Amino acid sequence: ALSNAVMETIYRPESRLKPFAAAGHRTRRSRRIYPALAAAAALVFFLGIGFGIYFSRYGSPGSGMVTVRFSIEAPQASKVALAGDFTGWSDEEYELRRVGKTGTWEIRIPLERGKAYVYNFVIDGSTWVPDPAVPAKIADGFGGSGSLLRL
Repeated sequence: ALSNAVMETIYRPESRLKPFAAAGHRTRRSRRIYPALAAAAALVFFLGIGFGIYFSRYGSPGSGMVTVRFSIEAPQASKVALAGDFTGWSDEEYELRRVGKTGTWEIRIPLERGKAYVYNFVIDGSTWVPDPAVPAKIADGFGGSGSLLRL
């Protein structure tokens, strides 16, 4: 008796509940919600990728990454770069920028905490200079020295 009463309510024309004409039938409301769900899924996907790229490069809060500011006074220089064991000693990855009209050059880069790094500044592509502000130096094996940074 209960199932007959439920079925009568479902198939009654004045009922708000309408039967599905076929298994794949969608109501107007469901046709409007699918694009909104797809847009929300795309937004979540792209935000996830964006945060993943950011955190892989700069580290998440509380992670082992720290942003380090490197600077040097070189008023006559036209170009200053940073080279070290973290760049494979290439002077092409990190180019410092001049601060205002002063002779100060600087860059900020993320490095992993708990490690030691050796680096030099490369002035005008040919002069390798250890950081004058860092007292810890280490021999570079070529008759010069590099600055030692422990994080």
